[in-house]
Amino acid sequence: MHPSPRYLLEQTPVISAMVRAVIGTMGKKTTTSAAGIDVPGREYRGRVPAPSAELCRDFVRYCGGDPSPYRNGRIPALLFSQWAFPLITEGLRHLPFDLQRVLNFACDLTIAGPLVADRGTLELTVQLVELEESDKGVRMATRVTTAGKAGAEPTLTAMMHALVPKKRKPGQRREKSASELVPFDARKIGERRFSATAGRDFAILTGDINPVHWLPPYARAAGFKRPILHGFAQMGWVAESLVRAVFAG
Repeated sequence: MHPSPRYLLEQTPVISAMVRAVIGTMGKKTTTSAAGIDVPGREYRGRVPAPSAELCRDFVRYCGGDPSPYRNGRIPALLFSQWAFPLITEGLRHLPFDLQRVLNFACDLTIAGPLVADRGTLELTVQLVELEESDKGVRMATRVTTAGKAGAEPTLTAMMHALVPKKRKPGQRREKSASELVPFDARKIGERRFSATAGRDFAILTGDINPVHWLPPYARAAGFKRPILHGFAQMGWVAESLVRAVFAG
């Protein structure tokens, strides 16, 4: 199943935020140092439209899940990057970093219950809560909360971990990641081979149109052999595999 390109019309806030981030980087003096940055930072608040029922349905299907539990206005928590990205960008754009080079490498989700939008909107907060400088660059953690109603306790709390990598010296190659070892007692609960269009399809569903995920020439220029799949796409599939195989739906 390939999602309809019409969903891009629903992604206008996300795409606009990405464009503003790119424009804001032009001519901006950037660094890979955390010196002088106050943590925790200012808390940003916002109210955004909830994703449509059709978008939620096709997102869950993309992740290999069953969309039936998401009827009656329930929203899949794993789609949070779609509605939160504009405010995340707003909360980080004052930092002296090149946001185009930021790499998301981990995300922790705490889900307190079903997420249902009150009057079709979601209440968000975004705050930079951690910064750590290393020889690889600057690691930062951003907390994002989502509630379905103004004044309510957050239904979803996401802690996003990202790296602002140091620029490589001329001729220096990208370090290879360490090989992962599967524990002897591991039990396989799912398997999937993503299609060559998986990155493009996820971009349509979430608005994350970074060409490193779907345009081969751009991915090669960034140092990859081919487009790399969104980390949130992989996380969504893993989560739905757990729901199906471990928690019986």
